[in-house]
Order: sequence, then C-alpha cells, then structure tokens
Amino acid sequence: MALGACLVIGCAHTHLERNAPGHVDVRAPPEDLRSREPEQPGDPGERLLTASVGAFAGLGWASPADGRFDYGVGPELSVSLGERPSSHYEDDFFLLPARSFGLHLGLSAVDAEGSGLGPAFAELAFSETLTRLSVGYAVDVGDERNGPQATLAMGPLYLRATHLFSYGTSVHLGLALFGSHSWVWSQ
Repeated sequence: MALGACLVIGCAHTHLERNAPGHVDVRAPPEDLRSREPEQPGDPGERLLTASVGAFAGLGWASPADGRFDYGVGPELSVSLGERPSSHYEDDFFLLPARSFGLHLGLSAVDAEGSGLGPAFAELAFSETLTRLSVGYAVDVGDERNGPQATLAMGPLYLRATHLFSYGTSVHLGLALFGSHSWVWSQ
C-alpha cells in the first residue's frame, strides 16, 4: 500500500495505547555496573492491525487454448497484523509495518472471459514494507472454474497469476489502490 494510494483514497491510524518509555529487564544486571546513571530503556517497537479496502485493475494474457488478451477489475479487502521495530513519536500521515501477515479477499467484477462475475479469491499474504507476496485460491462459481492464485506486489503495482482448472492460466500486470486504517499499540 503505497503513499500515493493513501494520498488519493486516505489512510489513518489510531493509537490504542501510547508506547511506554521502553523495555527494561529488572532481573538482569545493568550493562555497565560501574555507572551511577539509570539505564535507559530500549524502544519497545509497536504492532499494527490494519484493515484496507481498495480496487485493482489488471491487463494481461490468458492461455485457454490459443492465448488471448485478458483483464480483470474489481474490489479487494485485506486485514493484516504487522510490527515495527521502532516506535513512531510523531503522528505521521503514512505508517507502514516493517513486516506483516494478512488475508486478502477480492472479486474480479469485470473480466474478459466467461459469464457474469469473474473469479473471487482469498489469499494469505506476507509483506515487508512495500513488497507483498500472497498465495491463495480463486473460484469462479458462475463458470464452475477454480484453482490456485499467486500475487507479487510492489507498492501499488502487482503481478498476479491464476490457474483455473479445466480452463487455463492467466497472468495480469496491474494497479491496486487501497485506503487503510491501522490500530497501533506497543509490543
């Protein structure tokens, strides 16, 4: 989820709890036994629960028999749990976890082939800053097709491959824009 998407759609965050000054293990001896100064606590970092809603649009190629132009457009929802190694002290407009795990749900409301709506999908995702890899399953109920799907995203750009059994494989390069809200608390 890139900064540009947040500027267009909107991103926000809510602090569930402001971070304490940090972590100190009172059972461990101080690092410097000769020092008379109090030991400074370490940064506790923070966790983020993020809910996102957006849309995707992709163009590509499909290989049912002879290969053809293909496209898909639709809504996508996601929820993820992530963490940052350091706390933020200013209320930045844009807040990203260093890494996160999540679930993405989407629907190709418009696609090049088949009748009615295109495939719906669910993917499990791993993200690191602006890069996301997700794998899952797509089901096209109207056309009785289903199969595995994988997406690689960098910021708002994505590359998605879907293989629907008894139909073929499609590969799309596209753009996904999300608005999100994160709930932030200390680790």
